Amino acid sequence: MITHRASRHVLGHKVGTRCPSRVCFSVRATPSPAALLMPQLHDTVEVPPRTLPQIVGGWLKYYTLITFVAVPIWAYQGFLALLGVTLGRKIFFAKTDRSAMTFKDPFDLEHGFVTVNGIRLHTVSAGKGKGKPLMLFLHGFPELWFSWRRQMQQFREDYEVVAVDMRGFGESDKPEGREHYTIPTLASDAAAIVRALGHEKCVLVAHDWGGMVAWHTAALYPEVVERLIVMALPHPTAWQDNMDLDQFRRSWYMLFFQAPKLPEFLALAADVAFISSAFRTGPVAPRNKDAVSDEDVERYKQGFARPGAATATINYYRAFFDSETRSPQPEYRRSHEILRRGLLKMPVLMLYAANDTALGPQLVRGTEKYVPDLELHVLEDCSHWVQQDQPELVQQLMRGFLERTGKGSKQQTLAQAA
Repeated sequence: MITHRASRHVLGHKVGTRCPSRVCFSVRATPSPAALLMPQLHDTVEVPPRTLPQIVGGWLKYYTLITFVAVPIWAYQGFLALLGVTLGRKIFFAKTDRSAMTFKDPFDLEHGFVTVNGIRLHTVSAGKGKGKPLMLFLHGFPELWFSWRRQMQQFREDYEVVAVDMRGFGESDKPEGREHYTIPTLASDAAAIVRALGHEKCVLVAHDWGGMVAWHTAALYPEVVERLIVMALPHPTAWQDNMDLDQFRRSWYMLFFQAPKLPEFLALAADVAFISSAFRTGPVAPRNKDAVSDEDVERYKQGFARPGAATATINYYRAFFDSETRSPQPEYRRSHEILRRGLLKMPVLMLYAANDTALGPQLVRGTEKYVPDLELHVLEDCSHWVQQDQPELVQQLMRGFLERTGKGSKQQTLAQAA
């Protein structure tokens, strides 16, 4: 049983007005005390093997999207590449060797590696102390651990804060082949990192692709996720419910990334201009022009231009498309079923951007149906890069959520239920 309150006022200000909090819409859903006493049902969820019509339908969906949507996109992007090579060859093939560049950490941080699932992942940590809970950060595409620098500094006094370069990114290993970047594999990485760091559970904080991994980690490995904070990535079932022509148009790049070689070629062209566009000059760039500095862009370019990184990171999209069409893994289907049934018991904070050009705000409608304990805020004047664009507001909302869902409040609710 879920009691839900969706308010059309946010911190005393009507939706649609510019309020000091810069939050333009909020939703709060809370589980009933009795629901908190219910046993975990994740382990009882079984998904039957796919039927022949489902298998045929998946392949039909794959070939239909590739043939009638993706191929024209590939042709158009290929034409732009040819035009760039023809008219601006010198600019198009410009390349700066950043391999020897070093960047100063924003504050005192410890770099290291953990070995999980047969690969080494780069970790950056602060605030280590006996008995401190773990706050684990997962970044998005095409970012690095560095995207969490401000939040790590803010919460290091209360938590052991650890941000990772996810597999394929930055200094972490980059196994070849899209099969190494499926969501069940990435979720397994996240759970294994918690244990490798010597913890049993964590506050899992994630953005964009990290958010997708975090949703599925919470579904498949609920024992390691005490509280979940997701930014700029809708609940997977709510995403499916709200998928419309507008979002299909926004998601064109996902189909472009299914092409072999061409996406990497264009992403690395003109001295990795793709990164400059994403963080400084393009339509998806932060609205706060001081959010990402020129030096930060150089750091991200270095990470994306590492040998094998472009292909590895784009393989996230290739593996995801396979999972959604021709070859969904059993664990992926099981995770989706857990999310669809609303079986997540941990408190969840969602922070979404009203001005996200990649993922429309309509995708969060109805999220409260699938998350029993939900706090959702849509932030105005904020781009897709939520934690970098509005760091102070993000940290304020995170701290409020963490205080509201702390051990004391949980024990009080359970006592009421008893």
